[in-house]
Amino acid sequence: MTDDPRPPEGPAARAGPGRPPGSAAQDGRTPARSAAYAFKKELVLKTAASLFFRDGYTRTRIADIAAELGVTPPFIYYHFASKLELLTAICAQTSVMSADLAESALTPADEDVLPRFRRFVREMSLRVIEEREFLSILFVEGKQLPPEIYERLRADRQRFARALHQLLEEGRQAGVFRYEDASIANQTVTGMVTWPFNWFRPDGPESAEAVAARLETLVLAALGVPFEVASARPDGAGPEDRSPNETLDDSAQENMLADSKT
Repeated sequence: MTDDPRPPEGPAARAGPGRPPGSAAQDGRTPARSAAYAFKKELVLKTAASLFFRDGYTRTRIADIAAELGVTPPFIYYHFASKLELLTAICAQTSVMSADLAESALTPADEDVLPRFRRFVREMSLRVIEEREFLSILFVEGKQLPPEIYERLRADRQRFARALHQLLEEGRQAGVFRYEDASIANQTVTGMVTWPFNWFRPDGPESAEAVAARLETLVLAALGVPFEVASARPDGAGPEDRSPNETLDDSAQENMLADSKT
């Protein structure tokens, strides 16, 4: 199934394939129009991600995205030059977000490493859950990207790994974390905070916030932090203060395991 031909008009077309449209100043938009443009562009991106996730990148056409939004294809092309540019933006959003979050946890340097690491795990988990369709597309459809674009995403993954390594080593040197192999610790933490994209269900027994809190405890405990410290919350609430509704029942766990095997 072929994609719709790309019309030559609009900011996205002028920017060229694989590159974002120009800034508001370059396009002559006022701040209000720029905000409206950004909102519409994000709406197109999220709609495309939902359709790529549901139907697959190859089977989804620009016309399908337009129909889902109730607009015509030129509206889509005004914001993105091609379907490939949409896929690139979806994959890049997750890879850039992950690297930025890891790097942001390295500062401020005068703050103890433990609260900075806690924030990183919590925020990363929540963003992964919120953008789980984006991350799934990156894993499943990333092979559709040209080599030069894939290399850019690979650079973001390396940026994430370097920042996380630095954060873990800072914690180990401070005596907060205890682990034997830095590479295994890095891969373990990465897997724990990113894999919820595959098993989290919005209609499940736990909210995104509850899952992120559980993951925070598990990650810290895996790094050798005592459970009573790992499970403590900024508001002073411990694991015994949680609602019974936050506990996964046996059937929910079985469903999650089944989903992970499909």
